[in-house]
Parts: sequence; structure tokens; C-alpha cells
Amino acid sequence: MLLNSSEYLNTVESIKQEIRAAQYRASVSVNRELLLLYHTIGNTINAHKTWGSKFIESLSADIKLAFPDASGYSVRNLKYMAKFALAYPDEEFVQQPVAQIPWGHNTVLLDKLSSPEERLWYAEKVIENGWSRNVLIHQIEGGLYQRQAIASKITNFEARLPASQSELALQTMKDPYLFDFIPLKENMLERDIEQDHPSIGLLLCKSKNDLVAEYSLKDMSKPIGISAYRITSCLPEEFEKQLPSVEDLQKRIL
Repeated sequence: MLLNSSEYLNTVESIKQEIRAAQYRASVSVNRELLLLYHTIGNTINAHKTWGSKFIESLSADIKLAFPDASGYSVRNLKYMAKFALAYPDEEFVQQPVAQIPWGHNTVLLDKLSSPEERLWYAEKVIENGWSRNVLIHQIEGGLYQRQAIASKITNFEARLPASQSELALQTMKDPYLFDFIPLKENMLERDIEQDHPSIGLLLCKSKNDLVAEYSLKDMSKPIGISAYRITSCLPEEFEKQLPSVEDLQKRIL
């Protein structure tokens, strides 16, 4: 047997993939059990809310005494558990996407979103795209749900593109477009950008009239979409630190 033969290398790669898959299934299972525990604790806290805030403080201290090596039972986190149980009152939540994402992601959804439908949508996107917690925050603050799931898409893609390309084009359109650091789509990778696909047109307007837009696209033979754009004045902090200040620019000019 040659250790550098293609058969051997393929066998090793296959085993490595099986290991990764098993590790992922185990982590998902453990995560589900953790969330179920947090949900149970949250329900218990909510059932005794008449005991006041001192109850949560005492509970946190007693849990830490009993399980000194366990983390996650701070007063703040116990309050999140209570909020989590209120947000998903039925234990069937374990069948939903929120049970498949880490606890830290769930606390972001609880903090930043009030709509159950919106929380579920973002949870599905986390699973679909493998978002980190910071990416999730960025997408929520950027209004991805409003731009992609809610906003009306004015296009002729369905009539002018094959089904698979039409769906991709529709999902890529986020309305209105953010012209400051907009991603092409939420899971776009550099290698995806380099692939050869038929081009589509995009007409950007400060505002749009849906009826006029649909009428204008009716006889277009080329695939084209119409979207509004929005320019924001807020520069992300990590970029702001890398740019020279106004004073520095003035000194260089003068």
C-alpha cells in the first residue's frame, strides 16, 4: 500500500469528513440540551417572579456554590433565560432553528428583535450561512430582514432568467441597497464572485414607484432589477480608527 496513493488519501479524507460530521452532530445535540435546560430554568424563574429580583440573585449564588466549575449562571444570564422562556413558551422550540444556534446568538436575537418571525428568519440565516455572533449583529443592525425578506423586489428576473439563476438574483437584491460596505449577498465568498454567470442589470434610484417600475420592465428582454439605495453617514468604528482625522488631513493639505 502506498501512503501517497489517491485511494489512501481519499480514504483518509472520507474518515476525516465523518469525524467532522459526528462532531457537528454532537455539538448540535449538546447545544439543544443546554437550551432546553436554560428554557426550563427560565420557566421556573418566571413562575416565581413575584419573589422579586432577590430571588434571581440568590439563585445565581446558590447554583455557583453547588456547581463552582459551571459557568453561565450569572444574574444577567438567568434573566436571559427568563426572557428566552417567555419568547418561546412552548417546548416545541427545540424543533425550531433557534435550538440549533449557540446561546450567545440567541441572546442577540432577544436583545435586538421583538418579532418572533424575524428571530426565526435570522436563526435560519445563521444556520444557512454559518454567521458568527458579530456577523449576526451586523446583519440585524443593517436591516437585512427588512431589505431581503420584506421589501418588494421589482424585477423581471423570473421571466428572463432560468429558475435557479432567477432565485439567486432575487435573493441577492437587498432593498434598499446600502452603499457603504454592502455585501453582494450574505454568504458570498470570493470564489463565488469569480464564477462565470450571465450578468444582470440593476437600476438604482433614490426612491421608486412600484407600479411605474413594473410597467417599465414589462417589455425588457434583458434581466434587470430596480432597487432604492440609501447612503449612510455612519462609518463602522473599526474603519474609523484606520482613517486619518480631519485635523490630520488639514495639516497635510496646508
